[in-house]
Amino acid sequence: MMKKRIIALILAVCTVTVSFGAYASDHDYNALKNGVLESKNEGNWGKIKKIINEDYRDIIEETDEITVNVNENNIRKLHKEMMGVQYELGDEYSTFMKNSKEYNDSYISAAKRTRPIPVVRLGGTSSNAVNYILNVGPQSDRKATPDKRLPLMGAVQEGAAAYKMGPAEIIKAFKINNPDVKLMPCISYVMSGEDANHLAHYLFDKKDESEWGAMRAADGIEDPVEVYYWELGNEIDGQSNEITNARIETYTSWAIEVVEAIKKDFPDQKFIACGRTASWMDFFRPEDDPLNRMVWQRKMFPILAPYVDGMSFHPYYDGFSSEYMMRLADACKEDMDKEVEKQQIKDKDGNLKEMVVVSTESSRFSDLNISNCDFESAVFTSHYLNECFQREWYTGSMFHNAITSNFWCAYWVNYNGIWLSPTVKLMGMYTDELGDRLAEAKIAEPENIVNNKSELDNTPIEYAAKDFSVLVSPKGDNELKVFITNRKAYKQRNIKFNFKNKYKLVEETVFTAPNMAVVAYDAASEALTTIEKHEMNVDNFSEYQMKGQGVTVLTLKTDSKIPYKTQNGESGGDDITDAPETESKFTDISAAYSKNEIAALAENGIISGKSETVFAPDDILTNAETAAMLVRILGLKTDYKGSLWQDVPQGVWYEGAANALYVERLSDGESFNANSGTTVLEMMKLLGNYLINRDGVSVGEIEQSGNGLTPQGTYCVSKGLFNKYLQTKELDTSHVLTRAEAADIMYRFYQTAK
Repeated sequence: MMKKRIIALILAVCTVTVSFGAYASDHDYNALKNGVLESKNEGNWGKIKKIINEDYRDIIEETDEITVNVNENNIRKLHKEMMGVQYELGDEYSTFMKNSKEYNDSYISAAKRTRPIPVVRLGGTSSNAVNYILNVGPQSDRKATPDKRLPLMGAVQEGAAAYKMGPAEIIKAFKINNPDVKLMPCISYVMSGEDANHLAHYLFDKKDESEWGAMRAADGIEDPVEVYYWELGNEIDGQSNEITNARIETYTSWAIEVVEAIKKDFPDQKFIACGRTASWMDFFRPEDDPLNRMVWQRKMFPILAPYVDGMSFHPYYDGFSSEYMMRLADACKEDMDKEVEKQQIKDKDGNLKEMVVVSTESSRFSDLNISNCDFESAVFTSHYLNECFQREWYTGSMFHNAITSNFWCAYWVNYNGIWLSPTVKLMGMYTDELGDRLAEAKIAEPENIVNNKSELDNTPIEYAAKDFSVLVSPKGDNELKVFITNRKAYKQRNIKFNFKNKYKLVEETVFTAPNMAVVAYDAASEALTTIEKHEMNVDNFSEYQMKGQGVTVLTLKTDSKIPYKTQNGESGGDDITDAPETESKFTDISAAYSKNEIAALAENGIISGKSETVFAPDDILTNAETAAMLVRILGLKTDYKGSLWQDVPQGVWYEGAANALYVERLSDGESFNANSGTTVLEMMKLLGNYLINRDGVSVGEIEQSGNGLTPQGTYCVSKGLFNKYLQTKELDTSHVLTRAEAADIMYRFYQTAK
């Protein structure tokens, strides 16, 4: 049991003893944030300073016990685009720039203090009025977007003036932070398909390839820009209280026009339809279940499904809980998958298309202006991110907004500069600490982490906000990153972890601030939100104590190898491929499903025919032949003296191969049964024993899938050795393999063993 450790204070601050009203004695969050708001409205920055420097981290009013079960063998993809931001398209030229070529020093400093932002969405409500293609090129040549009648909304959309802060200036601004940043353009209804095509050429063409590429280079962006997804409209479902068939038809016909116009010249581009908009809109508030909110997408998506790759979503996790938002996201995904199956929409490999959900706007916002950029909101964002990461199909999230002088921001602008909000610092910690994949983590005592009464007025009680969450991310072969989010101030969590492997705790990274209402409005207040690393040395780690609100990342090391793919009996091995088409000397394999694998193995001296031209693909594979192939693939020693099997005579052609399997402990028992056919079960045992030993995995660590496989069989399937075989046959472990079937499996093993 580890020595229990209270999280150390990260920042030494002087305790303020001067009375400034109720906020000095009352550490309740509402009192603190109201004090900040009142002081902001009064312009009393000195009073704000006193409030946010009050250090309440040692106050503990509650303690509970939580058990977390971690399964490092259940692996999922990691999408680091979850740390994206949105630039609400506004002409904030003076905020960013000194002149048409140079950026303000305060912005450059803030961008360089921030960890790399992976993707920026160009969009938002203000983008509805802007035709991007009219706002590129020399600023003197840019044009206003004209008014356009929108049958979508039954109104006239007033156009926007020409923007100095156009797409080029925005892209360059974020390249100061991350030269490899991806762009997510939200195409507005005021743009035609032709406009969208021109924007694509502006972003993608080389500078000497077209006038659009040359214009981008002249705007200061030499190289083409990578687009993450194209978004087809912003909050269109929320622009009218009535979702009519005419609105659906108008939107979908325009969206198809845009997709086809871009794909005409750039066929590999990906698109997401405008899905579920901000759930706080009054006319979308149901009496009970969030699924009542799905009218728009259930009318729109069946039409756009063949043209798009997923759907956008705006899960503002204030006024509603993250749990409530994720229920809506799950419903989006369920609806899309049903439609894909109904229409049999396939990807380029012939599989049913995997649709994604992308949060193109998300934030913890409120009417308290400055307070939504505070520390409490950053911790809420951590909890939201943990929820998103649990869903492999939830591929990105854009924090709203990138920069503003009001609220909803990653960067906060005021009279004396641009400052990093606690939220953008938190996102930077995720960027730095996340590994390269995710592992399953389940909280065993959820009753300890759900508020009995929802703190969010509009959230039905069954979706009440949790105040604790965990995210686990393996890094490389032997490292595990454990993210712990405690949203509850003044509450201590005593956490018991159950892992598959044994771990040593080597480092603790803590995201903290003196109290929940800490905001960043100058250098000193920005510095109050801190990320500090502590070296640790705890063997056989299993228990941890977390005190009060914040986020902690634990770095664990193990001597075991953490898998890169799920070890649960489902087919894996995406990097294991079919053999290329190859001419063969065998004349009897043209109808064999593994003819290319047979030819490849024969070419590499691993498999032999019955004669020079006859392979006999439908004959059973004998144990002697199996042993011979394994020895050739693995290069095993065979020159042992005497037979190690009671039924293997000395001098027979397979004696050395049989002995090698015995010595290497790939096979055991007293009898080798050389002429018996090798069953699926026996093949799985042989190959699984080798791979498990090679990968440093213990049999007990392999989670069983409930399909009757042994751990060795489960491991073989997870490595992809039976991918092609299982496409042609039901799994029957007693089945005796033919030579053609074995060639397919052995070719995949050959790739894995190499």
